Amino acid sequence: MRVMATAVIVGLLVCGASAGELSFGLDIEFSGASEPAGDKPWLTATLDDGGSAGTVDLTLETTNLSDGEYVGVWMFNVDPALAGQLGSLQIDFILAGSEGTFDTPDVYIGENAYKADGDGYFDIKILFSDTDEGTAHRFNFGDKAKYAISGIGSLTADSFDFVSEPNGSTSEFRTAAHVKGIGENSGWIATPEPATLSLLVLGGLALLRRRRRS
Repeated sequence: MRVMATAVIVGLLVCGASAGELSFGLDIEFSGASEPAGDKPWLTATLDDGGSAGTVDLTLETTNLSDGEYVGVWMFNVDPALAGQLGSLQIDFILAGSEGTFDTPDVYIGENAYKADGDGYFDIKILFSDTDEGTAHRFNFGDKAKYAISGIGSLTADSFDFVSEPNGSTSEFRTAAHVKGIGENSGWIATPEPATLSLLVLGGLALLRRRRRS
């Protein structure tokens, strides 16, 4: 598969869609740059364990990006209690169900190893193509990428409902993505802070669990 790009990192609004399913809608720009042009959420990530532990399906969608906007990198967190097992974690790209012509992205895994916009450490980094060889290689508006995550027996969708390790002035986020092609600008976007998001649970949102600091 192949992919497309401009620059923004996005964080999510967390919703428990059903038992065994977790959905993140990335709708907050936190780097001080321009927002993507479309309606919120700009990106959506859905984790589904099918109601049992062991394998989690991850779906990444450029829900409301506009023409010319694309994702450069997308980051996630894992339950700190599983940190010692991250070396066993497997994240496999699934062609069936994915949509677009983007290049298959590279995946990196490491405890608090990847920083978003110089602030906040994540455990998983999915790196999409940012080539100048044509926009068809990038993860563009309208594209979808699917993955199967396995390798840890106790893994569920909730294993990814943890915030990043803070660093600097920006707060913790459950997921973040770098969106490019926003006019001539780029920026980082992320989820509401835990204190803010907890006020929304009465509307049916999942309660936030704070990540333990290392």
